This record gives sequence, C-alpha cells and structure tokens, in this order.
Amino acid sequence: RYNPAVSESLLTSFDSIDDMAQQVVGLVTSDILSGRFATPSEAFLGIATAAIDKGYAGLHDSMLPATQTLIKARIARAENTLLVSVGSALLLFLLVVYISVSIYYAIIGSIKSLVHSAHTFAEGDLSQRVRPVTRDELSQIGDSFNRMAEGFNAMLEARKREEQSLYESEQLYRSLFENMLNGFAYCQMIFEQDQPQDFIYLNVNAAFEAQTGLKNVVGKKVSEVIPGIRQSDPELFEVYGR
Repeated sequence: RYNPAVSESLLTSFDSIDDMAQQVVGLVTSDILSGRFATPSEAFLGIATAAIDKGYAGLHDSMLPATQTLIKARIARAENTLLVSVGSALLLFLLVVYISVSIYYAIIGSIKSLVHSAHTFAEGDLSQRVRPVTRDELSQIGDSFNRMAEGFNAMLEARKREEQSLYESEQLYRSLFENMLNGFAYCQMIFEQDQPQDFIYLNVNAAFEAQTGLKNVVGKKVSEVIPGIRQSDPELFEVYGR
C-alpha cells in the first residue's frame, strides 16, 4: 500500500511463508493433536526448522532488495529535496543581493541628485529641483529642499516685480523731473556742529541749467559752483538747512 513498486516481491515471499506455515500447522493437526504421533520428533523438528529457514531466506531474498530499493529511492528524493533547498536558498540570496544593490544605488543616486541640486542652487539657478529616486528620509530631505527652492523662487519673483515697479515709477518721475518747466535741484546739506555750511548738487533738471546758467554742477558743492555765496546769501543756507 505504501510502496507499490516492491509489493509484488513481498507478496510472493509472504505466500511462500504462508505455504510453509500451513504445512507445519497441518502436520501438527494431523499428527500431534490427533494423538497419532506418527512423525518422529527429529523429523518434525527438521520440517519446522526447514520451514522457518525457508521463510527467513525468502524474507531475506525479497526484503533486502526491496529495502535497498526503498533506501535508494529515499536517498534520491533527499538529494532532490537538498538540491531544491540549495537552489531556493541561492535564489533567495541572489534576490537579497539584488535588492540590496538596488537600494544602495538608489540611495547613492538620491544623494548625488541632492548634492548636484544644492550646488546648482547655490550658483544661482533657482529653477533646479531634486528628483528623489527613493521614498525614504532622503526623499523627505529632497522635498524640503524643493519647498525651500520654491520659497526662494517666489521671493525672487516678488523682488523682481517690486524692482520693476520701482524702475517704472523712477522712470515716470525722472520723465516728470526732466520735462518740468520749473528749475529743480536735488541737494544734500553739509552740517558742522548742527549748522548748515554747504550743500552738494545730487541732481538737477534741464530747466535748472537753463534758468540759472549753471552747467555740470552735479556732484559739486555750491561753494565751488558759486564762490562766496555763503557770505552773500546766508539766508539761503538757513532756509535749506531746515
């Protein structure tokens, strides 16, 4: 039932043993139990011994090959099982190595991307962004870097808009300044002990030069442009000093 491959040889041996046992049982029944005692004890012992020897010989001749066959089959199955186990273990090891190498290169790639983006960002390219390869702590750092870059970029854009607005306002006021009919001078007072002593022309319009006749006065002191003006017109300094 458990091993059909050896059942036939075992059944043959068992049939032979059964025949010998039936002969001994028949002899016991017909000669001893019936009270005849026709068979000498030495002959009966020889018959029983021969039957037992033949039974053991049959068992030996059938069981030994069957046992060897079973052992070889078990060894073959064990070898196959061992090969499958070793192959599975090797495959699992290679899979672990592959995953480990993949994770290593993914981490290295994320670090290189982060370093490259940081260097490019430091050089002034605010459009640079980190593109993480993995979704781990490095990707969180990359996301934080990208948010920081977005914040800096938004601040820069706002600053550019403010500078453009300031430039447009400056151009508008400069146009008004240059084209106004009245003479206009923008000056910086020079004080000594809280008293106005002189002033420097920082900017003047065309009407100022046309009305006063003073040319190329920007960057010069009024005392250089009009020598003796402080003595001739001290009230002017008092008014400008306010």
